[in-house]
Amino acid sequence: MKSLTLSLYLSLFVFIACAAQETNASKPTSISLEKNVSQADLIVEGHVVSTKVFTDKGNAYTSAIIRITKVFKGNTSDSAIELIYAGGIADSIAVRVTHGLGLSPGMEGVFFLRENKSDAKFVNGMKSFKAVYGRKSYIEYHDQAHMVAHHTATCVGVAYDDLENDLFKPIEATTGISRKVIGPNMFERKLTKTLQDNR
Repeated sequence: MKSLTLSLYLSLFVFIACAAQETNASKPTSISLEKNVSQADLIVEGHVVSTKVFTDKGNAYTSAIIRITKVFKGNTSDSAIELIYAGGIADSIAVRVTHGLGLSPGMEGVFFLRENKSDAKFVNGMKSFKAVYGRKSYIEYHDQAHMVAHHTATCVGVAYDDLENDLFKPIEATTGISRKVIGPNMFERKLTKTLQDNR
């Protein structure tokens, strides 16, 4: 009886240990801001205008058009760029990438990007990019109605409550370049509207 009880306890311990190991392995780890900055060719703040899933060589990809509001690193005079990432459903092909990007129109934030040198492109005549580390290279903004645990922006285990001091200035300190402002982000648009309404 004792050996049976001991065997049950050992089996339970092994099961819990394996489950914990699997859970930890499936959790995405964060990438430091400095690493994202150093590896990126282009760092922009912008919002997703549209997304379209397409297929290329038997794989499904998503093309997201990003309207740029600020440029922190890289040279671009374009007001919009294409961001390509693996995943989506098109032409009877379904691809899901664990911890990959999953964007939809209206989403907004800071993107750390590399030039897309592959053939997988959708929009002709527009500069095409890929995220440096997938979902770990997108810092998503949250408006007050949909804030995640009251954080202004989040990215895989990292929260930003003050965009200027927690995000913008550290990026500029790493690049040694001042941001180029093209337009207002969601918080700046809301502030402008509030000031206009209070006149």
